[in-house]
Amino acid sequence: MASQSSSDTSSQESKLSEISSPASFDEDVGTYDEFQENLTPSLDGRSGAGPKAKVGHRRKRKIDKYIYVNGGEGDQFQSWIYTILIAVVAAFVGAYIISAALPNEPESVPEPHFTDFLQKDVNLNTYAKGTDPRKTLKKPNQKIDWRQHFDELEFLLPQGQIKIMSDADIKYKEGEGLFVVVAGFVFDVSEAPNMYGKDAGYHGFVGRDGTRAFVTGKFDDEGLTPNLEGLTPTDYKGISDWINFYLNHEVYKFVGLHKGWYFDDKGLKTKHMIELEKALTRADELDAAMAEDEKLFPGCNMEWTAEKGSHVWCSKNSGGINRDWAGLPRNFVDGDKPSRCVCTHPNFLADPRIKLFDGCNPKSEFCNLKN
Repeated sequence: MASQSSSDTSSQESKLSEISSPASFDEDVGTYDEFQENLTPSLDGRSGAGPKAKVGHRRKRKIDKYIYVNGGEGDQFQSWIYTILIAVVAAFVGAYIISAALPNEPESVPEPHFTDFLQKDVNLNTYAKGTDPRKTLKKPNQKIDWRQHFDELEFLLPQGQIKIMSDADIKYKEGEGLFVVVAGFVFDVSEAPNMYGKDAGYHGFVGRDGTRAFVTGKFDDEGLTPNLEGLTPTDYKGISDWINFYLNHEVYKFVGLHKGWYFDDKGLKTKHMIELEKALTRADELDAAMAEDEKLFPGCNMEWTAEKGSHVWCSKNSGGINRDWAGLPRNFVDGDKPSRCVCTHPNFLADPRIKLFDGCNPKSEFCNLKN
């Protein structure tokens, strides 16, 4: 029994010796201070915490003062970095998805400013008075009529680009400019002294508004007047043609408005100009209708001799209208317009304006007129 007890005691001492022996610890533990550094603080902050878990039975390798390869403060730092990066990426992705889901609003296009339509780099001083390259309706080799001229005046007059001329401004002065006025429009005709200079045939038109004489042929003081009372539509058409003639002339230049019968001192239309506009418009409409009549009823060929008098006949190109029929000569009478000889298609013989000439064969293309 004694020997067995001694044997058991010896065995317990041997085990105790193995447990307490330093050789039972990891050889990398080192000194006590190093051992303390390898301890992980307990969750409740108390002392006596156990040693850190070992990986591969090796002590963690310290990289710098704060970051470790495995676990500890380094893992927490990396976790924060990853969290921030993920949050940023998620924000961008979310914003993209939301923007894609929303309907696209059309881009607002600013309204063009009126100056966008103006010609650029234009020197206005290179253009004649009373014109503006941004508005001038007349192009090179293009003809304009009095209506287009009025449109231009309405644009330029408020800008002060149209000169208002008095009687003294247009009055004839030896050695100075020659000015002719037609319906209140002043034209400089100084380049044609042989026509409008002193003692020339049209000198009576200079220095005054003699519109009426342009269609009546009366060149005295009574005829050289702006008053057009009593004129016919044909006369007004003649005035329209004279205005257009001066507007489109290569030498004569429009220089302003005459203060008087048709325009006031500000260049505004008087009641006489308003009435004239209406009359000119009506005359042009009648002329257009007449032009259509001339296509339907082209003029006759005509010949006159002292022995036989007037001889008229029709052909397929008489009256300057080329066609595939000749027609029959008839007298065309339309209201107060002058009558004329026309070549009438058989389908239009019943037109009330068509009259048979006295002594002519109604079926003949030729006719000798008595008068």
